[in-house]
Amino acid sequence: MDLDTFMTALYCLIDDWYKANVRINETNRLGRPQRMSDVEILTLMIAGQWRVGVPWRSERGLVRYMLMNRLKWFPAMLRRSQFNRRARQR
Repeated sequence: MDLDTFMTALYCLIDDWYKANVRINETNRLGRPQRMSDVEILTLMIAGQWRVGVPWRSERGLVRYMLMNRLKWFPAMLRRSQFNRRARQR
């Protein structure tokens, strides 16, 4: 399976699970609107755990790879510190 197919399938699985199991009222959130959705953050967190057949070896490497090469997948990709903060909130 190529990386495009892997990331698309992973995103779709997480999106379906999130819609079925997580109930969040987006209108009641305080502060600025978030650049990346919770589903995008979860997708990257799970993808960051893969070590075989992907061009990264750590979460840090995943964020670096996404920022440098794959902005078409996640055009609003956060910098590493912002990504880590959002990832640890959930």
